[in-house]
Amino acid sequence: MNELAVSVIHVFTILLPLQAIQEDKMLSFCGALVKVLQKATTETTTLVVQVLVTLSSQPKGGDAMWEVDNVSPLLKVAKYQEPALRVVQNVLLVMIYRENTTSDDLKKWDDIVSQLLASNGQANTIPILEMLASAFGTVQSSSPKQFSYVFINLTLIDIRSTIPSLMESLASSSYIETAFRLAASYDIVGAFIAFLVSSLDAADDSPDAANLAPDMLLRLRKDIAETMSLTIEFLRDRWDAAVSGAAGLHPSARPSAENPGNANEPLAITWDSKAGNIVDDVIVVGSVNTLSLWLREDENDQLREEAVGIIDVLLALYDRGLKSPVLTALEGVLAISNGMEAFLDYSGWSLLSNDLKHHLAASNSGPYKTSDALPKSLAMDVIRILLMVVESADTSRSGEEWIDCVKVVSDATVADADLDLWAAAAQLAVELVSKAPVRLRKRYEEHSRKILHAAESKLFAKQGGVFDGETKESLLEVAEGMRSLL
Repeated sequence: MNELAVSVIHVFTILLPLQAIQEDKMLSFCGALVKVLQKATTETTTLVVQVLVTLSSQPKGGDAMWEVDNVSPLLKVAKYQEPALRVVQNVLLVMIYRENTTSDDLKKWDDIVSQLLASNGQANTIPILEMLASAFGTVQSSSPKQFSYVFINLTLIDIRSTIPSLMESLASSSYIETAFRLAASYDIVGAFIAFLVSSLDAADDSPDAANLAPDMLLRLRKDIAETMSLTIEFLRDRWDAAVSGAAGLHPSARPSAENPGNANEPLAITWDSKAGNIVDDVIVVGSVNTLSLWLREDENDQLREEAVGIIDVLLALYDRGLKSPVLTALEGVLAISNGMEAFLDYSGWSLLSNDLKHHLAASNSGPYKTSDALPKSLAMDVIRILLMVVESADTSRSGEEWIDCVKVVSDATVADADLDLWAAAAQLAVELVSKAPVRLRKRYEEHSRKILHAAESKLFAKQGGVFDGETKESLLEVAEGMRSLL
């Protein structure tokens, strides 16, 4: 019976003039036609799609299609009926032409695109992208605000619809291609986050101000958080696959001193990515860069709690060269108590402080630092993270293995260009001494006096000369703080 009804409607759309086709009686069939696609034969499906293309090609028909509650049967058909994508495009364009777009409209757009990508997978990517690109062109010319929202949101949808199943293709030839695409998506999202952060300080009429309505920003914040949550799960599984040969393996089951095997070296498993070293995997690098920025900038304790579950992964990636993004991530994760505890449990202090001590020791030989010493900017970031640990309310006193930093700072001799770094390191030393037990204070008293004298001499040497105000303030704090502890 449905086949006969569809055939009759199809004939009408061919014979009737366009004005008649756009009448309410004809458009009232839109919902029923979409529902027919759930169990239609191939021939009937083709007829239905042709009818919907005709009906939705005009604004009134597009509005009627937009009001259909459930268009998922149409989205599934798009996998093998390419004209169905024209119908989807017409439906999406309805929102663009509306003068007042509501949050419900934005949610419906999100849902349609999410279902479209989920229903078609990677098999139909190119036609879908072409359809969305066409829609983007219309959005951009119609409303720059909506364009930026839609573009970033679809980028997030692409990540969320792909990354949960990405591990299944880890050993396939398609993994690298998909990884590059998602890495580019992460880069786009990361650039957008950086723009939002910079725009917070910009005046409302500045060209650098965010050109998005508040409700759009709130929805993007929710979508980015959801995307970053899935990213954390992916990084956990990706790391476990590379190191332990099993996605989702608990840290206690991985190779360790008690469980023979080198815990820091990836296993040569047959189904791991052919890319080799995990830090050479572009999606790992891209996702960590963006995740770290969001963890630092968005005060979302729930997401930071989730990130605590991969702090061992982050520290291992730091050790393998991804230092800058991991240090950025730690600024966010260490803001919560569980993050601080996990950082110490996984020897985060030892890892970072060793890098700092190596940098300071290398400076003793003059401007010629060894090639593996930290760049100055990263050394400053390391000091900032270590200061967060020492100054935290969760840190009651300095650990005995921490206090060795005081000796290294006291022995360091730096050029004027690195005076700001030495001052920051000396501030760390002051905090360490202030929270050290009495016996450790006495043991390191001589080194504390050397730091005090060095700070005072540097201040004296710069009298009457050019002196960076922030560095001078830091040196004054070091001198006053260390003097009060001796």
